[in-house]
Amino acid sequence: MIESTRETLPAKQSRRTAGLVLLGIGAVLALFAIAYTIFAMVSRSRSDELVATLPPDDRGGFSAPTPVSTVSDPESLVPRFASLYPGSQVNPRYWDDPRWAGIEPFAGPDLPEGYEPTLRPGFGLRPGTSSPAMRIRIPAIGLDEVVEELQLVVDESGTRYEQPVNIVGHIIGTPDPGENGAGWYFGHQSNFGSSEGAVFERLPDVFDLFRNDPVYVYLDTENDSFAYRVIGTDVEDRETLTIVPTDTATVTLVTSWPPLVFDQRFLVFAELVGMKRG
Repeated sequence: MIESTRETLPAKQSRRTAGLVLLGIGAVLALFAIAYTIFAMVSRSRSDELVATLPPDDRGGFSAPTPVSTVSDPESLVPRFASLYPGSQVNPRYWDDPRWAGIEPFAGPDLPEGYEPTLRPGFGLRPGTSSPAMRIRIPAIGLDEVVEELQLVVDESGTRYEQPVNIVGHIIGTPDPGENGAGWYFGHQSNFGSSEGAVFERLPDVFDLFRNDPVYVYLDTENDSFAYRVIGTDVEDRETLTIVPTDTATVTLVTSWPPLVFDQRFLVFAELVGMKRG
């Protein structure tokens, strides 16, 4: 009888240890679930902070860039030296103390070299006269990525657009670069737990940038390049996001938001301001 009791003690201890381990794992998972829920709630509550629109009066006009004078031109010495420290070239975020003007450039109202301004912002080409985008560039956030068309996929879950894997995807059926109407482009913000890439990882940074400096989005086709200026940002729920057409030449860039939750979409809106043809 004594031997039988001794033989069951290790089994009881093993069951007790296993129970404690499972209890600990359950507690950890519960704490993780609570922390994630809180994190998601806080992240969603801050989404409104990423909504902004550049007032029309602040967008100003655009002109082709003025060539820089050279020292070999004697008549240019006075204006060059007189403009060694012009306030118009200081980033607005440093206007309160220009002695510490920092190193961040102020893009100013001029278009980049080689681009001709449109007749007015948002004035584009007739639909069907351009060609598909091959690359998208946003120098302000160091973005330079391949663009491909996103096709419609029909499966048991219904009709949807295919996923943009390590690319920026252009929604088929929306206008090509430079054309009147709203062109829509999707890209992933994070590749956490997947292999779909994070081409738009820094896209939310545009919110802080475009309110201080002009931020340009460039769409390059096989032969031409089109410059768009960012005019606003927004956050929408994933389930209610709708592709909205426009009469003017615009693009909408879309990525998942917030990080690790991804049940909303962060949007960047930009309007056509310049073209470089040929």
